[in-house]
Amino acid sequence: MSFFSIPLYLPLFAAAALLSGGCSKLKSGPDSSKSESVETAVVDRQDMELAINRVGELKPSVSVDVKAEITAKVKTIHVKEAGLTIKKDDLLVELDDTDLKAKKATLLTEINGSKLLLDKLSLQAARAKKLLERGLLSQEDADNKRLEAEIAKNTLERNNKQLQENEASLLKTRIMSPISGTVIDLPIVTGQVVLGGSTSGSTTTLMTLANMEQMIISVHVNQIDVVRMAIGQIVQVTLDAVDGVVLKGKISFISPQATLVNNMKGFTVKILVDNTDPGRVRPGMSVNVKIPLAKVSNALTVPVEAVFRDNGKRIVYRKEGEEFKKTFVVIGIITSDRTEIKSGLSEGDVIAMSPPKEKKK
Repeated sequence: MSFFSIPLYLPLFAAAALLSGGCSKLKSGPDSSKSESVETAVVDRQDMELAINRVGELKPSVSVDVKAEITAKVKTIHVKEAGLTIKKDDLLVELDDTDLKAKKATLLTEINGSKLLLDKLSLQAARAKKLLERGLLSQEDADNKRLEAEIAKNTLERNNKQLQENEASLLKTRIMSPISGTVIDLPIVTGQVVLGGSTSGSTTTLMTLANMEQMIISVHVNQIDVVRMAIGQIVQVTLDAVDGVVLKGKISFISPQATLVNNMKGFTVKILVDNTDPGRVRPGMSVNVKIPLAKVSNALTVPVEAVFRDNGKRIVYRKEGEEFKKTFVVIGIITSDRTEIKSGLSEGDVIAMSPPKEKKK
């Protein structure tokens, strides 16, 4: 009778599927065989950790494009170069306010004139009302005097409103930092006319600020592994460009909706990272993220090559005397080189690394 069994080589991404028990039916191997030139391993105890690795890119957790609210010429740039650290409310840029100040002076003159005219016409309207009551002035003439006073009042109110808008624009010529952080981009030059307004598509970016103390990484995780993750879970981050730097990250977001990336259905996972080395760790750097999925201390383990499938069940070949006997086992987590044994073996048992040959009769 011939037999064969298949070694349980598993990549990490298929570990969960294997644990669910799905497998093809195979012919059963013999219950025992003589131990002739068979490579063996000893069942031992180890701490095991199942983890996945993903590649991502560092980005600032907070990034702000500073824009002007008015259109004007750049007068002074107080940040001399990118890379400088600034504080919230620091003065970043001053825009030319010459035209606005000239407009303010004109408005003040007009307002003073409007006040004098309003005072004059208000007195005339009051006098006309008294003459009307005494029958010394027609209703039409009295109404005209009242309307002239109301027009002067409206003119004064309009000029005051324009002055308020002018003063607000003058304040907007001094652009302050909205956050504390680092200048990562400074595209403007002195004398450049920048476009301001509420429409982001047409406005000019003066500079970009970023919080370099905390970074964020987005990775795509398959649907099998993501169910083992949780918000707040700690992950390990290393950088290709900076040797010896290991950063601690924390899962801050797991997307509720699956997406398809490179033909793999999965979920976006965002990781916040405290930047403990801002002098060397910078936005845009490639990172390797190690995300632990399961951990078992002092687990009973065997090499992955020593576990086989037989009719949908897991087996090993345990040495008993001079023979190897097929032994059913229950497995736990699987790493790249070790398989956890939950039952079926004991520490110190000797097992075959490959199915032993059946001794010919």
